[in-house]
Order: sequence, then structure tokens, then C-alpha cells
Amino acid sequence: MIWVWEIFTLLNRQRQVGSNGPQPFSIQDIHSICTLRDIQRSDDIELLLLAIPELDAMVLKDHYDRVEKQMKKEKNKYKKPPTRR
Repeated sequence: MIWVWEIFTLLNRQRQVGSNGPQPFSIQDIHSICTLRDIQRSDDIELLLLAIPELDAMVLKDHYDRVEKQMKKEKNKYKKPPTRR
């Protein structure tokens, strides 16, 4: 399974980033890395097609959770304290 992680980290370093942040990997991304690495066995390709999107979803969730937390922190930083009467 180490080779799957190596493929994922290679893809992750080349990840596209749009105006809304990091983009998920496409099937084409996985196909391209299989071609570049000469991965031809259907079992290996199927494993990548299952594992890479799952790993990707975890990484993206973590990223966007951290972004959301930071945004809330920034928002709260500028809130005015309630006035007492």
C-alpha cells in the first residue's frame, strides 16, 4: 500500500487550485499518473480508482474544515462586545 500513498502524494503536490481552493482529483488525473508510472494491471488501477478519491476526500475535508475554523476565528475577532446598560 505504500505505492498507493506515493502516487497520492505525487498527485497532491500537483493539485490544481482554483478560486475556491484546492480541487479534487479527476479520473483523468489518476489515468495520467497510471500512464506516467506505467501502471497497467487492472487490479492496481482499480485500487487507485478506489483509494485515491477516498484519500483525496479526507485531505480536502481537513483543509476546508481548517479554513472554516480560521474564518470563524477571524469573524469573531472583529465582533463588537455587547454593550451593557
